[in-house]
Amino acid sequence: MLVDISPNEAYKIIKDCGVAKGWKQYAIEELFTYLSKRNPEQCIDIVGELIEWSHYKSTKELLNDYQFNNEVIEKTVPFRVWADLNDPEAGEDGYKLEYLVPPY
Repeated sequence: MLVDISPNEAYKIIKDCGVAKGWKQYAIEELFTYLSKRNPEQCIDIVGELIEWSHYKSTKELLNDYQFNNEVIEKTVPFRVWADLNDPEAGEDGYKLEYLVPPY
């Protein structure tokens, strides 16, 4: 059976799966939104996608792992989140970038 669900409903369905334990709710919802916009007619295996994708909470963290791999960096999906107080990566507007890294 196929159903059309929201990112929040997707999170509620998989939040107790072992693979979702390391992911923040907003990152799961962001990944689900990205995947559903990329191919609106395709079914999303969100559990399988969580296994394949990675979530990086800062630019510094991303560059530590992929500093010399421009191919991976170019394929990341950046998204804005509210930054913690005194976060060095926060912009003047109080937001910072986090990244979803697809399988490569």
